[in-house]
Amino acid sequence: MKSIYLFFCLLKVSAVYSQFSEIEQSKMYYEKKSEVAHVTVVDSDIKISLEIDERRVFNEMVAPNYATEFVYSRSFSEIEGLTASISFLQKNGKYASHKVDNIIEKSEFTGDIFYGEDTYYEIAFPNVEKGCYTEVSYEMEVTDPHFFKPCFFSEYYPVKEAVYTIVADSSIEFGWSVFGEQKDEVVFEKKPDGNKYIYSWILKNSKAVKVEKNDPGYMKVATHVVVYIKKYRVGNESKTVLSSLDDLFNWYQELIGKIKPVSNEKLVNLTQQIIAGSTSETEKAERIFAWVQSNIRYIAFEDGWRGFIPFPASEICEKRYGDCKDMSHLMFEMMQIAGLDVAHAWVGTRSLYYRYEDTPCPNVDNHMITCLKLDGKTYLLDATDPYTPFGIPSTFILSKQVLFKGGNGSYELIQVPEYEPEFCTIQTEVVLNANGIHVSGNATKTIETFEYSHFNNIYHNSGTGKKDYLTDYLELGQNNFNLISSEIRETKPRAETTIQYTFEIPGYIRDLGESSFINLNLTTPLTEDMIKADRAYNYELEFKTSQKSRVTFEIPEGYEVPELPVDISKDFAVGSFSATYRPVGKTVIYERIIAINRLVITPSEFGEWNNFIKALHDIYTTTIELKKR
Repeated sequence: MKSIYLFFCLLKVSAVYSQFSEIEQSKMYYEKKSEVAHVTVVDSDIKISLEIDERRVFNEMVAPNYATEFVYSRSFSEIEGLTASISFLQKNGKYASHKVDNIIEKSEFTGDIFYGEDTYYEIAFPNVEKGCYTEVSYEMEVTDPHFFKPCFFSEYYPVKEAVYTIVADSSIEFGWSVFGEQKDEVVFEKKPDGNKYIYSWILKNSKAVKVEKNDPGYMKVATHVVVYIKKYRVGNESKTVLSSLDDLFNWYQELIGKIKPVSNEKLVNLTQQIIAGSTSETEKAERIFAWVQSNIRYIAFEDGWRGFIPFPASEICEKRYGDCKDMSHLMFEMMQIAGLDVAHAWVGTRSLYYRYEDTPCPNVDNHMITCLKLDGKTYLLDATDPYTPFGIPSTFILSKQVLFKGGNGSYELIQVPEYEPEFCTIQTEVVLNANGIHVSGNATKTIETFEYSHFNNIYHNSGTGKKDYLTDYLELGQNNFNLISSEIRETKPRAETTIQYTFEIPGYIRDLGESSFINLNLTTPLTEDMIKADRAYNYELEFKTSQKSRVTFEIPEGYEVPELPVDISKDFAVGSFSATYRPVGKTVIYERIIAINRLVITPSEFGEWNNFIKALHDIYTTTIELKKR
């Protein structure tokens, strides 16, 4: 019994030492993060105010970008009383504190994302040196009870202690969920205090959030709590805010009802022109979807109620730009004019892992699309990507829940499929000729669905770099690949692209005198996707694929192939592949299929994934011998 007790004591000491070591080795750490939310009922409404304080300690002198702090003011929240200071250690062992006045308010604009009313404050701390610490304090007023702010215990640097406290009237009922890597370590307590309750969540020794290739993203990894107000009492009356998914859905419907009514005469005429001559309901929907994709520029807005209420469809049509809500609402209106069964639909991207039934509040979604029901099928339409084929969801919502209004007026929930590898097939066919040690040939690459969108988005936005991108995308063999000519064709409008090209690869054949060797694995997918042993998080892929290649190699005159490699086929939980060689006349035909079966590789599957990559590497190094007759 003593040995078991000793084991657990050592385990605890080891964990504490590990965290202490992380803090000591980090450039900086948060000594404490504190948020206190005061929630009261005032004149039948909810009032929410927050007090936020944090202290960062620096273990070494850092560059200005490490010392700069950002405080964000979002829609439905107002920052007040923002103060900052920096304290330096003196020779007498005491600290001298200095107020920081270099606080600049800026509007947030990133690329095609315009946040409107949303601003941030940039705090530049001067002369940060080893041993100093910085402090930031401010208050925040939340102006709508539907938008209770989540609290994050984790940061990109270690946090020694993070505390979130809610002091609320006893008449207010809350719901909450804790998320993140250390959610099981968060200590919760609820205790009465007069006519109020005090709720507290504490996490000590929060690990630094890492940035890794193909990681799940900050929102999935960082430990945090999402709190929402279910309901509250005013006298004998109970007022509901977000007690269930029904409440969230009904509130969303209220927001849609706030769209400013305007004349739709021009929109009706335009829609009728677009669908004129259509021979089916499907063709009507396809034409409207394609028109919105081609004619409305996507610009994301987060601007007060504009973050939740679309512009009127006719205004969107005239302006020729809008965000996801605007584009989906425009499609909604045009398809209704066309007599189609459509609904607004809400969905959270894969960067969020909340579920509607677990967390019925606006935090669960960040995107809007259009849901079309036609011939017994449900189509999810997202026109924000100009190259997404009709009826195919964007990759960033695969496997996620979609909330929309059903035929009976209540909500419906469906889950976006993950789609099997065959749904996104990348097919490459190559005819390869040899001239001494050099090879040349012609090839055809056909891409569809998710890869179609991926390629076209990058290619058409590459500007003067189109040629370089295309060369990299089509590269075969090795780095001295030379793309001679190419032709890109839409073989299926807005669904499939075919690229035909000619090429040469100097010095590709290895000449050893009587024999030469050639590797017909002209592409080597996934070779850079081995997962390191110290990886912390899931490895996430954009979509599943089936990559098929067929190489027809014309045996040069005066040579023969004495033996072909044996066929091979292997199945793993995370993927599979097959490779076959066969002689046909004076050619060797090499066919290879590689399938990726997962969107997410969990830590328990890292070993299986790496074994899959290693097995692929073995076939990539396979060569065939060309022997002189």
